[in-house]
Amino acid sequence: MDIGRLRYFLKYEYTYEDTTQKIFLDEMERIFDSFRNTGDTELLLYNGACVGKTCENCGMNGYRFVGNISKNYLDLIFEIEGNDIKDIFECVQFETDVDIERLGIKADIDVDLDEKNINQIPF
Repeated sequence: MDIGRLRYFLKYEYTYEDTTQKIFLDEMERIFDSFRNTGDTELLLYNGACVGKTCENCGMNGYRFVGNISKNYLDLIFEIEGNDIKDIFECVQFETDVDIERLGIKADIDVDLDEKNINQIPF
């Protein structure tokens, strides 16, 4: 839940969850605050992958972040190239390598449509 460290590693020139670095980091800070507000002092990390058979991200690796008190969680896929984190995005069909008992509420990254970097085709 160290937003400062996340700010350090994410680069301005990439988009994350189809939005700018700043908007993504602001949203992650909101999510981290919600974990803290439920009493969490750390996020436990579990390896996993997208298992959506019809999803273009099927098989991509990521992590489930689980609050140590609330058991609330967030599933993220990471696209990494060399030392660069080129993208981070939510996964709705994520499975961890181990079973986790009594999960709480799933956190969602909430980026408004007008905040997304969508390549538009000129008419």
